[in-house]
Amino acid sequence: MAKAAARKRERAKPSGPRRRLRDQRAVIRLEDSTETFIRGSGWLTSSADRGAEARAEAFVRMNADLLKCFDVKADVAVSGREVGIRMKPATRIGALPLKSPLTGRPNLGLVIEPRFHWKAFGEVLDAVGMKVAPQPLALPDLPTSSRQIPVWVFSAIVLRRMRALLDATIRRFELREVDLASPRGAVRWDEYARRRLPSARWTSVPCRAPELTADRDLLSAIHYTVRQHQMALLPLRGASRVTRTLLAEAELLLARLAPYPALRPLPTTLSAMQTRPFDEVVRRAVREGLQAIEWTSEERGLGGLSDLAGLPFHLDMERFFEAWAATVAGRLAKMVGGSILEQSPIHLRWDPPWAGSSRRLIPNVVVRAGDTVLVIDSKYKRYGEEILAQRWASMPNEQRERHLADIHQVLAYAGVFEAKRVVACLLYPCSVERFARLERDGAVVRRARVATFPRHLEFAVAALPMSGEVEGAARGLKSMIAAA
Repeated sequence: MAKAAARKRERAKPSGPRRRLRDQRAVIRLEDSTETFIRGSGWLTSSADRGAEARAEAFVRMNADLLKCFDVKADVAVSGREVGIRMKPATRIGALPLKSPLTGRPNLGLVIEPRFHWKAFGEVLDAVGMKVAPQPLALPDLPTSSRQIPVWVFSAIVLRRMRALLDATIRRFELREVDLASPRGAVRWDEYARRRLPSARWTSVPCRAPELTADRDLLSAIHYTVRQHQMALLPLRGASRVTRTLLAEAELLLARLAPYPALRPLPTTLSAMQTRPFDEVVRRAVREGLQAIEWTSEERGLGGLSDLAGLPFHLDMERFFEAWAATVAGRLAKMVGGSILEQSPIHLRWDPPWAGSSRRLIPNVVVRAGDTVLVIDSKYKRYGEEILAQRWASMPNEQRERHLADIHQVLAYAGVFEAKRVVACLLYPCSVERFARLERDGAVVRRARVATFPRHLEFAVAALPMSGEVEGAARGLKSMIAAA
């Protein structure tokens, strides 16, 4: 009997390529702005190398539109004797599902990580106050969660939505049994005659009246959601500053939610909440908040809460780096007694008007201190590391041309500001280790004089560490304003 049962179980297992496909749910990992060769074995081929090149071409073709949206270049390549995919993302990080050439379904996942690593990313995210945070995408889930993505990435999205939902102060009318001196709503005369009059409580009239009350079901669901993320973050309390910030945010939310029990909402309850007639002002917060509650309730995460499918998300690192540069520039302005000028567009007036191309220029951030104006244009470029390391001679011509275009752009910005001294600065990201070496060598900022009459114009290249240490980063840039 035992042998027969074993043979039955064996027959029930998928065999051959079909069985292998079930296990081939791979997550491809890349770093932003970095070209990587992805070996095809294990997920691209079903047996040996038979048909590997055709499947690689099918993979590129099937995922072309989605990869283009993420600005990821992909083509078939061979390394040694193995066929694979050569992929190079631009500056967008995130996670997205990809179709498998073996099944035609989104059985594969692509995770693009920040090239300065998640810890540095989290520290900077904390320093900029979550102003530019990861955003979920309306795409199918990744087939499996990627544990390489820290749990706080998901928690940052959800807690932000919970705060917005709670701040919207969702309230609704409920019928309540109340005793009133001035009757309103439906008066319960039978109750009044039977219990109130015999006890001489003539002014206590039992009514069933509508009252504006807190939405207890919703607040209990929010409480449950925040509590789940708090428990997921607690073991990581000492790992990073962003984790501690998110835990502090969770504590504040839980204090506001204390009167309501933490209850995991049923799918039917969430569906009912979505149909309630919420005010137009709070409808978006409600929609996004209920979505985040559903993610948490179903244990769908970005690799931290469970082993279930991961949520697709994205973040543009160029915008993220611009926010970091603006944060550091704000601290720099306070250091030197200056101010940040409002980011108003610089309009280009073409003659004739229809003959022009670009209509306006918008510098990232402008600092004015006394007679000096500092114009900063932040560039999240991979070749910035070569420039900071003074390897200009070994840079490819294409990168040199891009850097020259960056110089022309920031000098164009600087040309419109009236000041005795103007500094046009290209700001590039770097690691904490490289920034320490540049500080030691006095090379955090390198300047060149462009013109001295009728005003003093300088061009500068400067390094900004991806560390979240606002004070140290601002101190490194201080010489551009303090030194004439």
